Amino acid sequence: MIRSQILDEKLVLPKITGFEEKYGKEIYRKVDYMFQAMFRAYLKQGTKGTISLPYWIKKVENVKAVNSALIVLSKSGWVTSIANPSRNWAEAYINEDKLLEYVTKEELAQVRLNNKFNAYVLTNTEKSTSNNKVRVAGKVMETGLVREGFRKAGNTEFQFDTGTIAKYQDEVIALVNKGIEKMSKKHTSIKEDLANYAVTGEEVVESYIYAEGMVYTSGQNNIDWRGRNIK
Repeated sequence: MIRSQILDEKLVLPKITGFEEKYGKEIYRKVDYMFQAMFRAYLKQGTKGTISLPYWIKKVENVKAVNSALIVLSKSGWVTSIANPSRNWAEAYINEDKLLEYVTKEELAQVRLNNKFNAYVLTNTEKSTSNNKVRVAGKVMETGLVREGFRKAGNTEFQFDTGTIAKYQDEVIALVNKGIEKMSKKHTSIKEDLANYAVTGEEVVESYIYAEGMVYTSGQNNIDWRGRNIK
């Protein structure tokens, strides 16, 4: 069961005996969301993917329940938590070694690659419905900025010239991966990651080539704090 959850990118909180009975269904649900957030952080950033425990303690609204769950998950090898009391900071992350008890390293890399692919590939179904969502410090909120043009642009349909992309495939992939190449020179671990963004870029370009005639939209757009259009 855990193996299929990992492969389907839907890993949920492992069973903690007596936890739901002690803290109730609502707290259990919130702690489950916290664990799922750790897994999503891992899928996105690998072993560097962490979550903020102060944030989740506030969200769960029960510090004893969070600490209790973390103790059990740590003892069973699922999670590692790190605290820095002097900075009032703590974080937690999924242990990759625990995931590898259920799937192979290659399977895990493919799961992460699929996750990144789905996050970056364009679709023909996503709609842009708002004009006032602003992303500040990683959070989306309403600050008073309104960009109606961004909403309309998100619903504008377009197609790729798949023949030209196929003809110049290597050049297109090079352009897509230009940014990641610069980063990899400073952070060599990026290229060592089997699910790195360069591999994802190749998969995305190839998907467009084999989707001739597909109509796309850029989908929902957000606004940055300067009022610029961002995804």
